[in-house]
Order: sequence, then C-alpha cells, then structure tokens
Amino acid sequence: MMYTFKVLMLITATVATASNTQEESNNAPSDVSVIFVLGGPGSGKGTQCELMAESYGFCHLSAGNLLRAEKKTSSRHADLINKCILDGELVPVEITVALILKAMKKAMDTEDTCDFLIDGFPRDLVNLDGWRKAVRETDLFSNVEVKYVLYFDCPEEVLQQRLLERGKTSGRTDDNLESIKKRFRTYQKMVPVIQYYEKQGKVHKVISDDTIENVFEEVKAVLHKTGYSDIQSTPWLLIIGLAVLVLIVIGVAAYVLKRTQARISEEALEEHDIENPAPRDG
Repeated sequence: MMYTFKVLMLITATVATASNTQEESNNAPSDVSVIFVLGGPGSGKGTQCELMAESYGFCHLSAGNLLRAEKKTSSRHADLINKCILDGELVPVEITVALILKAMKKAMDTEDTCDFLIDGFPRDLVNLDGWRKAVRETDLFSNVEVKYVLYFDCPEEVLQQRLLERGKTSGRTDDNLESIKKRFRTYQKMVPVIQYYEKQGKVHKVISDDTIENVFEEVKAVLHKTGYSDIQSTPWLLIIGLAVLVLIVIGVAAYVLKRTQARISEEALEEHDIENPAPRDG
C-alpha cells in the first residue's frame, strides 16, 4: 500500500508541475498574439469582434474607435485625426500604432490578457511597415505574433446600404454618402495587405453579407479550426480532462495494488514452504 501511495503522490506532483508550467507560459508577457480583423466599412467586423470578445475572451481594439476617442481630447493630434476622418484619409501610421500599442499595454495590465483582435488595421502597406517597425522597437512587449488576418468580404452595394442606414442613428461624421465614397477608395489600399498575408497562408475569409448570427457561425468555425475555444466550453473541457486523469490514476493504482498483493502472496507462500518443508518419502 505504501508503494501505491508513493505512485499516486508522484502522479499528482507531475500533473501540478505541468499545470503550473502551462500557467506561467500563458501569462508570460512575451507571448502576445494578434489577429488583424479587416474588411470594408460596414462589413460588420466591429460587431463580430464584440461577439468574439464576449465568447472567446479576446481583447477587442478598434483602430477607428481609438482614433475617434483621441480626436475628442485636447492632444496635439486631435485636429489632424478629425480632418483625416472627414476626408476619408488614413491617419499617419505613427499616431495609429502608438494608440494601439498603448491600448494593448493597458489591457494587459488591467485585464491580464494577451490575445488581441485589432479591428480595422493595418489599412495599407505603409500601416503594415509602421506596425512591424514599432513592434520591433517597443519595449512594452518582447514578442508580438500576428496569428492571421480575419477578412470580412462583403459587396460594396451592401456596405453602402448598411452605412447609410447606420448613419441615421450613429452620430458619426463619416456615415454620409460623400465620406462613404471616399472611404471606399481608401479601403482599396487594404488589398495589398490581404495579398501579403495570403502568400503566407494567413488569411481566413468570411463572407459577411448574411445575418449577424450566420456570419458569427462562420467566424466560430474559423476560430475553432485555428485552436481557439469559447469561454463556455472551457470548463467542460477541464472537467472532461480531470475525469480522464482520475480514471488513469485509478487504473494505475489498481494495477500497482494488484501487483503488490500478488508479490506479497508469493513471498508469504515462499516463507510457508521454508518453515514447513514437505516430508520426504522413505
């Protein structure tokens, strides 16, 4: 029985060590993963990002929202940002990347997260080059990995209809027909970014002219295929894993106990034979 107890203690210690190692690995600040979420204005990427954040625990950072929040401040970039948004032009990449990295660091400090959805960035190759340069030079993180691009593809006429409808209630200064047309022209600059990541096999395209629910089903299929589990299923996975572990421990303990009992029986039989030798004939 003492041998069985030692085996159980060894297995428990091994599992605990593995668990602690995994936890330390998951919390390491060097492991920051990013999914770029791209698509035309009105493609639904913001809505889908909110659903992903809620169901999968991502931190959703919208480049557009960060810029709109910054233009409401008294910062030296506020007027420039406002002008770019009204004209449908891209904000200088140094400004956008600085806001994104700052928001990432804040989220890591306050929400203890390392998985990010960056919505609406990079918009062109200049943005992409600026991102890579900033990530190399920053001292906020030691390693940032772009997992892939989640690209929401939607016909332009559907995008325009959605934006005009949204403009009735959004209060956004760029949800008007003139700004929308400018934004569509700017959106075309994103194509080389998609092509760049396609060559690396890092683009997952979702057709987004369907309902929110149906599009999200497609999004979930991509996330599951690329190794992400939703928050609701995670406890069940842990329970199943623990149940399997308990069964393995019980199986090992039963096997060891059976072998130990067999050895004890053999030793007892040998002692009996020594103490009580069989009588010899004659």
